[in-house]
Amino acid sequence: MKLAGHTMGTPEMTVPEAAALFASLGMEGIEIVCLEGYKSGIDVATDAKAREALRSACAARRLEVICLTPYFQEFNSPDATVRGEHLDGLKQSIVLAKDLGAGMIRVLAGKEVPPEERSRALPLLVEALREAADFAGGHGVRLAIENHRGTMAITARQTMEVIDAIGRPNVGVLYDQANLTQWRGEDYQEALELQWDCLFHVHLKDIAITDTQRRAKLLGEGMIPCAEIVRALRDRGYDGYICFEYERRSRPDELPEPRTGFAACMEFVAAALRG
Repeated sequence: MKLAGHTMGTPEMTVPEAAALFASLGMEGIEIVCLEGYKSGIDVATDAKAREALRSACAARRLEVICLTPYFQEFNSPDATVRGEHLDGLKQSIVLAKDLGAGMIRVLAGKEVPPEERSRALPLLVEALREAADFAGGHGVRLAIENHRGTMAITARQTMEVIDAIGRPNVGVLYDQANLTQWRGEDYQEALELQWDCLFHVHLKDIAITDTQRRAKLLGEGMIPCAEIVRALRDRGYDGYICFEYERRSRPDELPEPRTGFAACMEFVAAALRG
């Protein structure tokens, strides 16, 4: 397995600065937020010259751009215009990924709906993401559906229902145990068992949850069995990336500054693998 940093964790930095940090800590990859106006991200409207400059900056650090993280989501909207707008945005993200040399896009599986509406919303989601998958296939890009709150893929089982319905080989899972745990999904053993055959990518983070709040934590300081997950991935033969989804973009007051935090992530994984 290989280790990567996520620019969600570097809101104070530009993407080239984040790439320099990740490389200096011994990481091999970078995942980039795809969002207009975020300092440590890139917009789908970025011009060709800037795309090539960013690709070159990462390559100079021997850092692979592994994934883009866009936020288009309304793929199951009952409004065809809205669905089309979000699908077009996802397609733009796919082209951007190709231009940066990234072979993968993080995908949010539509908006969460009540259980009684799932049978209505699922065909809309599947139709849109099939079209996106076919478009992505022509650009050599895979779609990784994240276990994520507020979507139709909150649990591992729901995620696999969506992926099986889409039925495209370039559509798989972005596994995030913290998200599953927070939203009462499966434990890590069951989640890996359910999703293993379609596992494309992994986000690793730690959290603590009380009756009143959720807080971001350094790896090993919260409630997620991060060391056990790392060892389980190794023992199962996972050869993709573990990406540290360090949540400073949304929770800057709960975590140390990026160099300290990402260094702690690297040290934690090294210790987990020794253990």
